[in-house]
Amino acid sequence: MNKVNHYTDEFKIRIVEEVLSGKITMEECRRQYGIKGNRLY
Repeated sequence: MNKVNHYTDEFKIRIVEEVLSGKITMEECRRQYGIKGNRLY
């Protein structure tokens, strides 16, 4: 069974802002923060 991570709204907002501002790519975000999914919503 796979572990499901739950992220706080604050964490999600911070990450989205970083990606949208161009500070970090989505792939860099996944590696840096250990996010395994690839869904965009």
